[in-house]
Amino acid sequence: MKTGCEIVVDYLQSVPAWYLATCEGDQPHVRPFSFVAHHDGRMWFCTSSEKDVWAEMQANPRIEISAWKPMSPWIVVRGFADLTAQPTEAIQRAGFAHLRALGEEYSGSEDPRLAFFSLIDGKAWLCDIDGSRLEVELDFDYDSVELPEDKPAEAPEGSEGPEPAPEDAEAKFAEENFSDVD
Repeated sequence: MKTGCEIVVDYLQSVPAWYLATCEGDQPHVRPFSFVAHHDGRMWFCTSSEKDVWAEMQANPRIEISAWKPMSPWIVVRGFADLTAQPTEAIQRAGFAHLRALGEEYSGSEDPRLAFFSLIDGKAWLCDIDGSRLEVELDFDYDSVELPEDKPAEAPEGSEGPEPAPEDAEAKFAEENFSDVD
């Protein structure tokens, strides 16, 4: 049986690009991303410390991810970017190789411009066009992580995720889309 983090990572890895949103002041910023890995109970992402996205996450670590693949529900992932987490050497090598394959230039997996972050205090949903959704329980292993006091873990008012569908619609949605997941 797959964990929630594995389901999310598998989904994101199954599409060429997915979208990560940050916010600078009251202006949202969305850009394509494509590197994600699951290791040690965390979802790992990689970018450059020289990009605007890194500065935006330093100022406000709230992020949201969305992706869609044909003939499937779309996914929404919401949480905080943990910019202090230290990736393993294997994650660093994988992130470096992925970004190099996209045409970005780095001197190696230890290049200080490579910036890794993980998702903490996250929630995820698989959503269908009929309004149904299935919450994916994320199984984080971040007992030692403390969220900043001025950044409460709860989602802001009015943004708890997509509206839930009636219970029978959720059961139908889960049966139709996830009957092969134990």
